[in-house]
Amino acid sequence: MRRFALLFISLLGLSSHAFAFDHDHAAWTALLKQHVSVDGRVAYAKLKVGKATAAGGALRQYLGSLQTVRAEEFAAWSSDQQKAFLINAYNAFTVQLIVDNYPVASIRDIGGFLKKPWSIEFFNLLDGKAKTLDTIEHQLLRPVYKDVRIHAAVNCASISCPQLRGEAYSGARLNEQLEAQMRLWLADASRNQFAAASGAVKVSKIFDWYVQDFVAWGGGVREVLTRYGPPQAKAALSRASTIGYLDYNWQLNSQSE
Repeated sequence: MRRFALLFISLLGLSSHAFAFDHDHAAWTALLKQHVSVDGRVAYAKLKVGKATAAGGALRQYLGSLQTVRAEEFAAWSSDQQKAFLINAYNAFTVQLIVDNYPVASIRDIGGFLKKPWSIEFFNLLDGKAKTLDTIEHQLLRPVYKDVRIHAAVNCASISCPQLRGEAYSGARLNEQLEAQMRLWLADASRNQFAAASGAVKVSKIFDWYVQDFVAWGGGVREVLTRYGPPQAKAALSRASTIGYLDYNWQLNSQSE
């Protein structure tokens, strides 16, 4: 009887570990489908935690599930599962930061003069490896996975940022999702502009800020724009002697109330 009890406890522990985390991030997808428009605008007012809404509670619950993942467990996952986890975590915690401070005109209004919003410690991820948004993006994501498509996937809650995808990133579908997201971003004329006739090319300031990423991991900005850009991009780039950068609009990517 004692042997059976020990076996049961062992199997229970193994089962709990194996099924502790949903790699499809279904809870995050459900929230995104309910609160993100087709063009990536977010219904922050409806998510406002202070009103103790069901949606606000669901967001907190999802973020809580992310914070229960131990670093050792994370290390055992596939690269795509890890990458999807970190992208979703960045986006979901960014939404939470806005919700906690809403109403706010821009994410840059959060944190005050001495501390930027991306350096605020307001969560504890992977046994304390990440407590800020900057840590997720600049220490755990970009330099580790070396994938230029990450820039199309992480969302900074601003108009000029690549739009927030209306579904969670999943390890099983990550390559497909990142390909689609990169093409969606570059095809958006409000964020990237390619004039085939004149050869005028003006793209997101992100390509300027992170030029070294695009050079090191994508073969250069022109190569990335040609590979993922809309049909007119190739013709425009063949005529363009220089690439310009659009002004970045930091206004909040919120839905009108």
